[in-house]
Amino acid sequence: MTTPRIVLFALTGFGNAVLPALCAEGLKPELLVTRAETGPYPYYDEKSLTDVADRLHVPYLFGAEGEQKVVADLPDIVLCATYHRMLRAPILQGVRWPINLHPSLLPRYRGPNPFYWVIRNREKQTGVTAHMMTDTADAGPILRRESIDMSETETQGSLRHRLAALAAKVAVHTVRDLQSGAATPTLQNEADTTAFGRPGAADRTLDSTWGVDEAERAIRALSPFPGLITDAGIVTNVVRREQASEAPFGVALLAGGLCRLRLLDGDLIGHLRPTN
Repeated sequence: MTTPRIVLFALTGFGNAVLPALCAEGLKPELLVTRAETGPYPYYDEKSLTDVADRLHVPYLFGAEGEQKVVADLPDIVLCATYHRMLRAPILQGVRWPINLHPSLLPRYRGPNPFYWVIRNREKQTGVTAHMMTDTADAGPILRRESIDMSETETQGSLRHRLAALAAKVAVHTVRDLQSGAATPTLQNEADTTAFGRPGAADRTLDSTWGVDEAERAIRALSPFPGLITDAGIVTNVVRREQASEAPFGVALLAGGLCRLRLLDGDLIGHLRPTN
């Protein structure tokens, strides 16, 4: 393979790191397929991916229209970086290298939101895996896997930002391996598989059985968006821990947009966003 024809399927966030990295390496995608966003990126301060594409002179289409364009003119490589729809045949069957950049160390943490689950589950490491896309989500052969250590104060926002940068590095190395013939797809070990779905309402709501550690992990896993649901509003981050107060379990409003969460074994002070 000389210079491959690449189409990037990506959303604001990972796409903002992957697209410029490819262009800087002379691997400019001929098309970006993305989603029309209804508001600003909620996890950290980031421009719309379409603005980045305009700056880099990369044409883009949205959703089904872009998918149909790709089917009509199949490229050599499809790279997927947190796209919002599962790609199906004939893209997966027609493209030689349909590759997904999954934000976990596969086969662990298959599923749509590993950012949340690795924080809730006290993981010390996570990473990005480049793998072949198949009809089963996140289950295809692995091409490259790179890891990072997680901070004790990691939030979903900080983790997404760090993994976006790692995804850009993995994307470039993976395409270079394909060009040189060094890519060697390796089957995933199904015995090591873990899989999690999207966090449900119970995962996002303050629980009366939680201690300080559990509550802090839940808040960080949901920070800064969508936040932890309480009767008083949405807790978006943790400011500090305090010894247990005399207050009853639950949330007490404090000055300056802060709140106190009274838990089983202590208190957390956090920022509160009203729900109305």
